[in-house]
Amino acid sequence: MKALWFVALTLGACGAPQERAQDPALVADPARDPAPDPAPAPAPAPVAAAARPSQVRATVHAGETLALRDADVIIEQVTWEKHPCPKGQKCLTSGLVQNVKVHVLSAGKDDMAVIAAGATRVLLGVEVSVHSVEASQQADVEARQPLAAPTPPAAGAPPIGAGSSTLP
Repeated sequence: MKALWFVALTLGACGAPQERAQDPALVADPARDPAPDPAPAPAPAPVAAAARPSQVRATVHAGETLALRDADVIIEQVTWEKHPCPKGQKCLTSGLVQNVKVHVLSAGKDDMAVIAAGATRVLLGVEVSVHSVEASQQADVEARQPLAAPTPPAAGAPPIGAGSSTLP
């Protein structure tokens, strides 16, 4: 019985929650310590579209972006590889692969193309030209926008392709 009484007293002293006096230095006082501002710091303002150029030409590497007025041209991959023609075989090309994989983002739309050195492609109204690709995996790329809208035919002019000739 004494053992039970000892266990009950011990559990009561150890197991029951006790109120302790708290050190005033550890208690937060709203008057003395104002709560931190929960609002995050404002993000830097994006570059205004009017401040962006309509034409950019630069030497770029994979991962870089050319920022135009209404579009971004992301350089995803620059490829310069030499694959010589095997002996005894006839090849159509010299075996030199030079191209740039680009991704154009404009007005919530996106488009992608692989453009060979010396070629030009139009993606979402952005003309992208790859002037050269170097062995160091860098390329001379030019992007410009907006392209001029095609002019409609003059009033009274026959539709394009309408002619008097007939095929035999």
